[in-house]
Amino acid sequence: MREVRKIKPNELLNQHIRAVTVKLILDNGEQVVLAKEEALARAKDLDLDLFLVSPNSEPPVAKILDYGHYRYEKEKKQKDAHKKSNNKSNVLKELKLTPRIGQHDFEVRLRHGREFLGKGYKVKLTVFFKGRESTHPELGHNLIAEYLAKIADLGWTDSPTLTPGLLGRQMSIVIVPGRRRPAETEQSMVKPAKETVQNA
Repeated sequence: MREVRKIKPNELLNQHIRAVTVKLILDNGEQVVLAKEEALARAKDLDLDLFLVSPNSEPPVAKILDYGHYRYEKEKKQKDAHKKSNNKSNVLKELKLTPRIGQHDFEVRLRHGREFLGKGYKVKLTVFFKGRESTHPELGHNLIAEYLAKIADLGWTDSPTLTPGLLGRQMSIVIVPGRRRPAETEQSMVKPAKETVQNA
């Protein structure tokens, strides 16, 4: 097996290329093997650079291009990829509830959800059912509907249905930041059960 020598960055360009011959990729896609000096002469005639795009090939593969522009475009793509990987809209924060969650705990989850959405994160709202609670999926539907109503100014679900089904012992819905509640979905939204206020 041929030992691959580590190519230094400055050995990829113009007169610093150490190879005696190169396989030059022409504008029409054709590849021709030329002496390095001839390839350099072609690049010079066009006021461009000879650059090795595949330095470890035998012979190394080269292209004639504007190296300054090539490096700019490469760095731009890397920055765009970095921004995309750090895009908060790709981050999913999960909040867990139960059908019989206390009002205080519900408000805490609501506060966290509003905070996440305000920062641009998606929120996955998951309701966990215990024991016989799973025979009453409407408890989860009502809880999700109440939660959605209270964060509608910051986000809304991208789910095609506002009443997710029960999978195992849980039901989930994803809330997307920046969405506003579509008027046409308000009628289809499951309304929370009315609370009965008893006089002391």
